[in-house]
Amino acid sequence: MYCLLTKLRISRFLPLSALCLILLLVLAACGTGSGILNSGGNWQPAGISGFRFLSLATDPNTPQKIFAGSEQGAIFVSSDSGDHWVRTRTDIAHPAAINALSFDKTGQQLYAASDSGLWLSKNGGQAWTAVTNTNLPPDKYTALAFDLKTASHFYVGTAQHGIFMSTDAGNGWTSISKNLPPAVAVKGLTYDSDQHQLWAATSAGIYRTADQGATWTSLNQGLPAHVATNVVMPASLTGGEQGLIYTGTAQGFFISQDNGAHWAPGRDSLSVVSITSIVLDFRATDSKTLYIGTGAGALQSDDQGQSWRAVAPGLPRSTTVSSLTLGGDHYAQLVAAVNDVYLYPGNNSGNGSNIFPILLFIGFFALLYYFAQGRRKRRLNALSTPVSEDEATKTEPPAPSEQ
Repeated sequence: MYCLLTKLRISRFLPLSALCLILLLVLAACGTGSGILNSGGNWQPAGISGFRFLSLATDPNTPQKIFAGSEQGAIFVSSDSGDHWVRTRTDIAHPAAINALSFDKTGQQLYAASDSGLWLSKNGGQAWTAVTNTNLPPDKYTALAFDLKTASHFYVGTAQHGIFMSTDAGNGWTSISKNLPPAVAVKGLTYDSDQHQLWAATSAGIYRTADQGATWTSLNQGLPAHVATNVVMPASLTGGEQGLIYTGTAQGFFISQDNGAHWAPGRDSLSVVSITSIVLDFRATDSKTLYIGTGAGALQSDDQGQSWRAVAPGLPRSTTVSSLTLGGDHYAQLVAAVNDVYLYPGNNSGNGSNIFPILLFIGFFALLYYFAQGRRKRRLNALSTPVSEDEATKTEPPAPSEQ
C-alpha cells in the first residue's frame, strides 16, 4: 500500500516537475554572455536614406549623443541614443567624404578628417572651421588619434603625405613620416597613452613609433604580403593583456601576442573578409569581448578574437560596415555605419531578453499557484460533498445475525 501511495504522489508531480525543468532550461538559455550587448532582437535602422555612412563618434561627456559622417559630406547627430537623427545645420565646406570623426580628450572639440581636409567644431557639429597650417598639405585626411593623458597632443593621418603631429591643440603641426614608406596611405591611427606608442595601420602594413615619429618600426611578420591594414588596436586600452594587439586587414583579422612582432589569425579564419573597424568592449569584465565591422556585417568575439559570431540579424547583406562605436545610455548600444545608421539593440526592441525571463518567472509562479489551488479545491470538494444513502449503506457495517 505504501509503494502504491508513493507512486501515486510521484505521478501527480511528474507533469509539474517536467514543466519546471523546461522553464529552467529556457531561462538558462536566456542568460547573457560576457558581452554587454547580448540583448536579443535585431539591428534597428535610423531611417536616414540617401547617404552612405563612413564614420561614427560618441560624445564622451554625453554618450547618448552620437555623430555619423557620410560619404557625401553630411554629418548627422542624435541626442537621444539614436532614436532621432538630424543633419547638422552647417556641413563641412566643399562636401567630401567624412573619413573619421573623433572628440579630443576634453570632449569639447569634435574633429573631422575628410577628403577636403581637417575640420574642427566647438559647438557639437553645428559650425565647422577648417584647420589650416602651412605644414598641413592639401590631401584626403583619413585618421585621427589623441593622447588621452596630454590633451594638447594629437595625430592625423593622410592618404598621400603620411602622419602629422600637433603638440599645441592643433595650432602647429609637424610631419612625423620621414621613416615611413613614401606616399603611404594611412588607414587608421591608435595612440596608447600608457605606453606612449602611436600605432599606424597603412597600405604598407603596421608601423609603430615610441618617440613621436623620430623612428618607426615595421611590424608585419605573419600578415599577408602586400595587403593593406585598415585598423590596429592594443587590447590594453580597455584593461586587456599587455602586448596583445589586434589588427584588421583587407584579408582578415589577425592577433599578436608579442606587441606586434608576430601575427597569426584566430581559430575562425576570416581571410576572405575585409575588416574595417575594431571596438573593444570596455564594459566587459574579462576584457575579452570585441566587435568588428567587416565586409560581411558586424561580428562579435568573446574570446579575444579567436572565434566569431554575428552580433544580430538585421544589417543589409553584402554591405560593408565602415565603422562601429559604443553609445547610448550607459554605452549599452552598438552603432554601425552602413547605408544607414544601425543600432543594436534597437530602442524599439532592445529589452526583449530582459522582459522574456520576467514573463517566464511570472508564468512559472502562476502555474504553481494554479496547481496548488486546484489541489486545494479538490480537497474542499471531497470534504463538503454529502454522502448518499447508497454510499452510506455500502460503508455501513453489517448487522449482527440473530442466534
